[in-house]
Amino acid sequence: MDWWPLSLYVNNDVKPYGDKDVRWAISHYIDRQQLIEVAYLGASTVSSLPMPPVQAAAAVFRRGEGLACEIQYAGINPKKGDALLEGRGFKKKATCGRERTASR
Repeated sequence: MDWWPLSLYVNNDVKPYGDKDVRWAISHYIDRQQLIEVAYLGASTVSSLPMPPVQAAAAVFRRGEGLACEIQYAGINPKKGDALLEGRGFKKKATCGRERTASR
């Protein structure tokens, strides 16, 4: 397990990413286990904080335990992501035979 995380960030200063519900929706679409398989070749674990749970970061994890409980990853949940986006005015539309979330 690498101590330096491979990360995905969005620019919170650019619409629509400044909206926390949009960021939470994105989080619900991400299959973290698949990312571990691809980016780490399986050599990591799903983490509740934005870093792998390595010994060098144990103090950070202890300080973040309360936050980790609030953001506990419960698995990929596209329906919850859809609901968050729809609540912010986004609508789905068909594209190339598949549905996708479109901008407001």
